[in-house]
Amino acid sequence: MKIIFMGSPEFAIPALKELVLSKHNVIAVFTSKPKKRDRYLNIQRSPIHKLASALSIPVYTPDSLKTHDVQNLIATLDADVIVVAAYGLIIPKAILKMKKYGCINIHPSMLPKYRGAAPIQRTIINGEKETAVCIIQMDQGVDTGDIILCQKFHLAKNICFSELHDQCAKVGAKLLVKQ
Repeated sequence: MKIIFMGSPEFAIPALKELVLSKHNVIAVFTSKPKKRDRYLNIQRSPIHKLASALSIPVYTPDSLKTHDVQNLIATLDADVIVVAAYGLIIPKAILKMKKYGCINIHPSMLPKYRGAAPIQRTIINGEKETAVCIIQMDQGVDTGDIILCQKFHLAKNICFSELHDQCAKVGAKLLVKQ
């Protein structure tokens, strides 16, 4: 399957790696623009930008996905599906329906619980005993699409954000290539 991948932070790294190692073909990556990130204001590329460049995957960094130029670019890319993992831009309806299998997203919570931003933090703050990672078919709502796959797991006592973040990222990556 030919894939367009959209993601930016560390959370998305395991997903992109799993897709590249699988039988699928990642033909393009969309990620955030390079930004001034450190105390010296050096311009830094996102973790996904760095990985995709190292893997010789074409990288695109649009400010928005709402422009005709960007939508035309995505339309011309010969992909079957768009995979989204922690991407910071809103994906317009035109793009959601553009590819044969639409857009799928990795979401680190037991949906419908903790839709939207910061699901890992909210899971910890609320003292949940278990959580899940879901792969959903994206629609115009915020994490409201149909659940395609979901893997529940129990949380270790006193788990911290970084541990749960990494665990969710790895579980989500494995779910992507499960079928």
